[in-house]
Amino acid sequence: MAKERKRQEFVVKYAELRRELKEKGDYEALQKLPPIRLKNRCEITGRPRGYLRKNASMTKSVFR
Repeated sequence: MAKERKRQEFVVKYAELRRELKEKGDYEALQKLPPIRLKNRCEITGRPRGYLRKNASMTKSVFR
């Protein structure tokens, strides 16, 4: 859960810079930035699989 929170902060940190570089078309500089991959996770267990988007960000097992 802490890792996911850290990734979300990382996305916010570089969002403005990424947007500016995309507008300029500077794809070489974009490639030099660290990659960011967020995955939907259950807020209760942190499980990445079986995630239900419409039901308060939970997995199927927690929803039952």
